[in-house]
Amino acid sequence: MKTSNKFQITCPKMLLLFFLSMIFVFMVGCAGKGNYGRLVPNDKVKSTFETYQLPPDFMYYYSGPDAYPNALIGIRDEYRLESKFWKPVDLTKTQLKKWLEMGGRPRPGYNLDRNGSDIIGPEGSQVGIWYAVKNWKDRATIKMIDDKTVNISPPLEDPFGKKRREIRN
Repeated sequence: MKTSNKFQITCPKMLLLFFLSMIFVFMVGCAGKGNYGRLVPNDKVKSTFETYQLPPDFMYYYSGPDAYPNALIGIRDEYRLESKFWKPVDLTKTQLKKWLEMGGRPRPGYNLDRNGSDIIGPEGSQVGIWYAVKNWKDRATIKMIDDKTVNISPPLEDPFGKKRREIRN
C-alpha cells in the first residue's frame, strides 16, 4: 500500500516537471531565432537568373572573384545591404551571361545544379533573391540589423568544400 501512495504523490510532480521542461524547451527554441532570416529554395528565382530576366526593383551584388563569382544576390530596393562580403554590380544581361556561360560553355568545375532561393526575413517577407553560381549546396546566414538593413554572409562553402565562418554579431 505504501508503494501505491508514494506513486500517486510522485506522479503529479513528475507530470508537472515534464510540462515545465517542455515549456522551457519550447521557449529556448523560439528565443534562438532572433533577427535571422533564411534562404528558401525557389525554382522561379533560379529560372530568373538563368534566362537573364532580372527584376528591375533590386540592387544586385556578387561574392567571390570578379571574373567568376560564387553567388549573386538581389536585394529589394526598400532594403539596404550591410556587408563587407558582397560587391555591388550594375548587373546587365550581358554581364550575367558572361558569368554564367563563359562563352556558351559551362564553367569548368562548376556544378550544373545551381540553386535559386528567396531571401526571407524573420517575419516572412521577401528581402531579396539568391543565386549560387558555383554550387547548389551553398547556403548563407541572413541577419536583419534593423527593419530595413540586412547582413548576408557569402556562400558558406569555398570551392574546396571548406566551411566559411558565419556572421556572428
